[in-house]
Amino acid sequence: MTTALSTWHDFILPDVYGCPKFVMNRAIVKAIIDFCQQTEILTYGINHTVYNSEPDSYKNNIITYSTISTDKKPWKIKKLFIDGGEYRISFKRLYNDISELASILSTSGQKFYYFPDRRLINIFPFEDSDFSDSSIELYMDVVFIPLSAITEIDDEIYYDWREAITNGAKAILMLQNDMNWYEPKKAAYHQSKFNKDINNYLRRRNLIENNGELRVEIPSI
Repeated sequence: MTTALSTWHDFILPDVYGCPKFVMNRAIVKAIIDFCQQTEILTYGINHTVYNSEPDSYKNNIITYSTISTDKKPWKIKKLFIDGGEYRISFKRLYNDISELASILSTSGQKFYYFPDRRLINIFPFEDSDFSDSSIELYMDVVFIPLSAITEIDDEIYYDWREAITNGAKAILMLQNDMNWYEPKKAAYHQSKFNKDINNYLRRRNLIENNGELRVEIPSI
């Protein structure tokens, strides 16, 4: 289920009286995206079987995965497992697939990724010899962020982090120095509260992950 961005208006408008709704919506979306980038809260586990005989999935030493999300886009890959083994993975944009791949095919234990558009994930380099029985099993922890054009957000984000995002949006709006609601001191106050909620979330997550007493469940899509 989802909640409309307009649901935030009643929490924001009293502090930025006269602010148009579309301006509030832009600030809300920016605060949501900032929050999701810094917390990596929209992390999903993706399992994918790749066959070397499928050109849409494997071509020119690159594996391509197409996401199904219509309101989010991939932003970062945190972990990658290939046939059960973990690989180092980092971002690298390819400008010329063929010539650039030739120079990194020999990179042992290292894979790279980039996003050619908002739905596709490219992972490389691979060679035909990497495929056992003509297939590879991939598992990825992928961080998504909402699209800037959203008009609603997942209920979990709204109900769990409404106050944090309200503060983030207020901080953005109150720094618009050509507007009647420009209040830099209040903006700093709301930004500090926004940052505090992000840091509290990260601290709790790190405690859970490092102690090993609780398991962080990453949903699969």
